Amino acid sequence: MLLSLWLKHTGERPYKCNVCPQRCISSSNLRAHQQRHLGLKVHECTICNKKFGYKISLKEHMSTHAPSSFSCDQCNSTYSRLRGLRRHLLTKHGTRKEGI
Repeated sequence: MLLSLWLKHTGERPYKCNVCPQRCISSSNLRAHQQRHLGLKVHECTICNKKFGYKISLKEHMSTHAPSSFSCDQCNSTYSRLRGLRRHLLTKHGTRKEGI
């Protein structure tokens, strides 16, 4: 544990992927990275059964099942995530709203 903390601060990444140029600070991070090359998706949504390679991807996905709490004031579009509303405003209305 102390080694990975030290490596995090120094920026050194001694564990190299044998498929791509990715380098990791720990062997466990490398194993998680290599699962992506194998197409392994072990994190499954309990609502729709969609699978993800990373826990953070599943966490982000779960917000799509939440009630929409961000709505566009120019049309009827609603989004469960703020970044969805931001992308909508930029692509559909060509605007960036301050404070969002």
